[in-house]
Amino acid sequence: MQTLYDVLVSDLALLDAVLPVGPPPHFLSLVPANLDLADTWRRIAGKIGLEGLLKAALAPVVGSFSYIVLDCPPSLDMTTMNALVAASEVIVPVDMSVFSVRGMVKLMGTMEEVRKVNSSLQPPHV
Repeated sequence: MQTLYDVLVSDLALLDAVLPVGPPPHFLSLVPANLDLADTWRRIAGKIGLEGLLKAALAPVVGSFSYIVLDCPPSLDMTTMNALVAASEVIVPVDMSVFSVRGMVKLMGTMEEVRKVNSSLQPPHV
């Protein structure tokens, strides 16, 4: 099975990793990931334009889907940065704990920086 790791590290076309979900007609598709994804950034360190890898992989398929949802870990690592560079909107589920609020403040600052390379990223609605 091909995964997002293969897309990002081996330049596999994203459509070659897409799996339709459910019975036809397939209204939902996904690109699987596994533990290998955690090793992605170490494997491609030094490659030019790392923050735009996911956006470049998504570019050929953007018109094929009504929505593309990128699920990210609760950290500001390179996976999340790639998702922010590729995104136009962000949904962040948070609780009202001190750590969540502090994390949201950091995320909003990061989004402001990302807007320098992705002007289509909408500011969060607060």
